[in-house]
Amino acid sequence: MFTAAVIPATPLPMIIVLDMRVQSSDYKSCNGVKPPTFNSQINIKIIKAIILFICQMNILKNTALVLSFIGLSFSGFPQTDSTKIKGISLVAPSHESAYQEMDTLVNIGTNWVCLMPYGFINETDATITFDIDNMWWGEQSDGLIKGIVKAKALGLKVMVKPMLWMRNGSYTGELQLLTFAKWTVFEEEYNNFATHFAEIADSLNVEIFCIGTELKSFCQFKPNYFNGLVDTLNKNTALKLTYAANWDNYQNIPFWNKLDFIGVDAYFPLLPNAILEKEAVKRSWVKTKFELKDFAEKNKKQILFTEYGYTSTMQCVKQPWNDKLSKTVNDSNQEIAIGALIETFYPQPWFVGGFLWKWYDGKTNLPKGIATDYTPQGKSAKKAIKNYFYSY
Repeated sequence: MFTAAVIPATPLPMIIVLDMRVQSSDYKSCNGVKPPTFNSQINIKIIKAIILFICQMNILKNTALVLSFIGLSFSGFPQTDSTKIKGISLVAPSHESAYQEMDTLVNIGTNWVCLMPYGFINETDATITFDIDNMWWGEQSDGLIKGIVKAKALGLKVMVKPMLWMRNGSYTGELQLLTFAKWTVFEEEYNNFATHFAEIADSLNVEIFCIGTELKSFCQFKPNYFNGLVDTLNKNTALKLTYAANWDNYQNIPFWNKLDFIGVDAYFPLLPNAILEKEAVKRSWVKTKFELKDFAEKNKKQILFTEYGYTSTMQCVKQPWNDKLSKTVNDSNQEIAIGALIETFYPQPWFVGGFLWKWYDGKTNLPKGIATDYTPQGKSAKKAIKNYFYSY
């Protein structure tokens, strides 16, 4: 459980070697030495006492502390790169682009980018149209490939997340196909859509592939389909896999055990307040934070926020998914909401990181309503995000 040995290196200083297996850590570094993350076997009070003793006695002036870890890094999760995913979802450019905004993302501390090809569902015949000339360039294979190549050249890691639109404007999570035959057609169509972009991603050494986004009814009616899709991708690619569940449905996805991360589009409703204070927003996260922690530990998978973000408006945390709730500009609210989320989740060992929604590629792609849009471009949140990303 716990062993300590004092090994004389020279008469002074000495080297203290600690082997620890404990549960969890949010401790601050002391004299430049940060305590380890923990596993499960030791009473946390003992660890607190040890750290307090080191700090109070200022023992590190005369010793070097060598921490040796055994087994898992925390509570059933495998040891991974300690760098959190500080990602941003890049909106596909409408026309051929050099992806110049990726340089900006690197400069603000982004280390991952999410690229999103699209397909369009025709409910009449259950078909999916994708990779055709009249779609936006960045939503097609050519745009995706060039985006991945540019990201890799800049040292960015990549998640590819194919997305679907309903041609009638309905929400994809509520897709209804009224006959068994249509569902069978849709399964084949979706398989072609997903595997096409997975093959591109795998060929270019993309790190994460998201097998679907907010497909609530599809997952509900056809859970075995996704089991088969994941098995195929695991067999034929080296991609790490996730699925982007909506905030209100992540606990109902039956195939998390087959994926590498639990993906959540984190638009959880928080406060109705028109004017925000960061500490109040952080307090409003407490219940959800512990629910996500318990779910991660139960499934032995880290949580990945496949999307998170807020409009720059009043009441932006009341219904974060609803960009029409308020059109009253408030840049400070957006900055506070993003900061509260990052401060709440990024220190947690069961949280691997997330992808901010969203960022546009160049001035020609900016929407008319950018003043209240989710993007932090040209707003106070941009500088705040840089500070946060360089802190984790």
